[in-house]
Amino acid sequence: MSHDPNNLLLLKQGNQATRAGDHEGALDCYRQALEGFQAGKDSAGEAITLHQMALLAAQTDDAERATILFRHALEIRESLGDLEGQANTLANMAFLSFKARDYVEAIRLNLQAISCLEQAGAWPELVTVVNNHAFLDQEAVRSGRAQALWLAMRVPISPDLLLNRCAEMVNEFGPESPGGLLVAAAAPILLLRCREGGAPTPEERTKALLLLAACADAREVPPEELDAWLNDQEWHDVNRLLPALNNFLESLIGADDWLFNPAQAPLPWWQEKLH
Repeated sequence: MSHDPNNLLLLKQGNQATRAGDHEGALDCYRQALEGFQAGKDSAGEAITLHQMALLAAQTDDAERATILFRHALEIRESLGDLEGQANTLANMAFLSFKARDYVEAIRLNLQAISCLEQAGAWPELVTVVNNHAFLDQEAVRSGRAQALWLAMRVPISPDLLLNRCAEMVNEFGPESPGGLLVAAAAPILLLRCREGGAPTPEERTKALLLLAACADAREVPPEELDAWLNDQEWHDVNRLLPALNNFLESLIGADDWLFNPAQAPLPWWQEKLH
């Protein structure tokens, strides 16, 4: 069903007030929107509003109220079969539990969020939630980050998200390591997928090349040779780099540590370019 535009406007105004730090104004808008959605029997709109009210409560350190609101939103989204909505709420509940130092509950909730996104086939969104798991579960840091980047090689995500994932992996292994170099060299190529084949912005390209430059510095490449080193065709060879990175990431994850079923993930887009 379509949402009442007046309720959507109130929801938007609540979000704007939240960003502006006007918590009382935001709560007033959300309450009016909630009443409107409930009066119109718009369960999806009601769940969205409850979720936003929970985020507001969490932002103002009212964890108990945030939990109650999240659970209410989750119940509605479950009744609607809204898997992506469930995942969004579950992921936020996971961070709430993590903040309360209930690490076991945080991990449990985030795994449920991952399962919902996998069932929904929401692979780009799964990149973020899988990477979050590396933050929530200290025993899965390397594996979680590797799985997030493995997915990012297969689905279009935002350039910033991709570059953050690559930077994390380079820092994880160190720019002096073969693994760090492999990730850094692949970053400019993977950026093309984010732009659907279009050219990255100068800022994005600079960020990607800085990762490779850090690897050059770790190998003591002389400054006068840096440009030639960065432009070496070895760092632009899709046929070699991406399959090698894929195999490297899979070796880090292992057969039993996947957070989702890799066989269900989209096929690698870059395989079409191999020749």
